[in-house]
Amino acid sequence: MKEVAIVAVILLVLSFGYFVLYQPSPSQEGESIFMGPTTTFVLDCPLPEVPQSVPLLNVERIDIDENEAIAIARGEPFNMAGELDAIQRPYPDGGIAIEVRAGFEFDENGKLIALKGDHMLQLFYDGPVEYNGPGWSGYDHSPTLPTEEDARRIAEEFLKKVEEFGCFYPKPPLEVVINEVCAGSSTSIENTSWINYWSVIYELRYENMPIRRAGGSVKIGAGGTVVGFGAGWRNLTPGPEVEITVTPEEALRELGSPFRTTPVKMIVEKIELGYWTNPILESQDQVLPVYVFSGTAIFEDGDEMGFAYPVPATNLDYPPLY
Repeated sequence: MKEVAIVAVILLVLSFGYFVLYQPSPSQEGESIFMGPTTTFVLDCPLPEVPQSVPLLNVERIDIDENEAIAIARGEPFNMAGELDAIQRPYPDGGIAIEVRAGFEFDENGKLIALKGDHMLQLFYDGPVEYNGPGWSGYDHSPTLPTEEDARRIAEEFLKKVEEFGCFYPKPPLEVVINEVCAGSSTSIENTSWINYWSVIYELRYENMPIRRAGGSVKIGAGGTVVGFGAGWRNLTPGPEVEITVTPEEALRELGSPFRTTPVKMIVEKIELGYWTNPILESQDQVLPVYVFSGTAIFEDGDEMGFAYPVPATNLDYPPLY
């Protein structure tokens, strides 16, 4: 499995003259878009029809203090019991969360030096949520997992409880959509291996446009217990309309790769107009529209990996998208 880069390796530097590029049309599905020195890009989908404008999405902070965070942690669906403490956790890239767990240990200067317990809830002021359930860390035997169908149902019920609580759940026209159930982490001991939990993957959409990196997963472990929950969603509200000034054809010229290892082929299977958020540890004020290219990358050794790559859809100034 190839490691995904934090900073994208841009494969298409058109000014270097490496690429033979033609203008694809919707009828040219399955044909090469262009070839780089070592990568062939293939269009295997129609080019999308896009509106003249879409709203930018504003990020609104959620006003919450330590006592309110503890109350959320004690309630459904997290049900964190016992003595709980909460502290504000700032991160270098601007993200700030209130973290709730069984306790914290500080040195004589007030610096955090230890975290107590593995049952933890982080509530970010921008809206993302991270939750580790009891028994999250360490697996020394094969757990009794529910079926994939039951795991999906349990995740739906969990998300419904988060929604009913009200705080930190996307509001219409934002929509949470479950995409798939897949194997989570695995453990191997001697000649035996097993899956530790199911990951129920979901995405966030705005009026049916994807908001990439704003989704997450609900992790279902032994006995149908929710052992983890991650939500990259922001507290998003629609702002002013912005004109789509980049055509799908122009966006294709900017298509690159997010992989450290260069693929021999990248097959574009879907192109959508949508949005692309920052990682949850980074602060963000607004989210701008992008073209999201997704598909399958094929590497020299035959390995395949899915990819999603954003290209700006307007002439506005964008933050780094990778």
